[in-house]
Amino acid sequence: MDLIYLLLSGIIIIAAVVIIWLGSRPSAGVSSTKPTRIGHTSDGQPIYPIVGYTPDGQPVTADRAVGWRPASGGTNSMAVVALIMGLTVAPLGIVFGHIGLCQINRTGEGGRGLAIAGLILGYIGLAAWIVLIVFYASIFTGGY
Repeated sequence: MDLIYLLLSGIIIIAAVVIIWLGSRPSAGVSSTKPTRIGHTSDGQPIYPIVGYTPDGQPVTADRAVGWRPASGGTNSMAVVALIMGLTVAPLGIVFGHIGLCQINRTGEGGRGLAIAGLILGYIGLAAWIVLIVFYASIFTGGY
């Protein structure tokens, strides 16, 4: 039993390190910082530099350029649910984690690290349940 606790502790520590590492990486190719303003209009609206033109000749300002995404409006709720379910009901943590990641990629909300943590914890919990079921099945059927 001590060996099982030691293995599970090691897996949890490795998962925590991976979660922290994944959560600290910036998103590839998408900037979440606001572009630099070059001034303000008379009514207080920001003015951004022109970074290009559309095929029909309309200017494209830095705040409308492809690849720029406005700063996140908050944390995705499915990511929070994924983390909670990953700690309690492993298969639901997996489901909500994938749903949360899809929503985060589509909307640009925060919570990517929470969704990944829910996924990792869900997969670890699912693997632990499978190992326990196989272990108890082998004990009760007489095999070792």
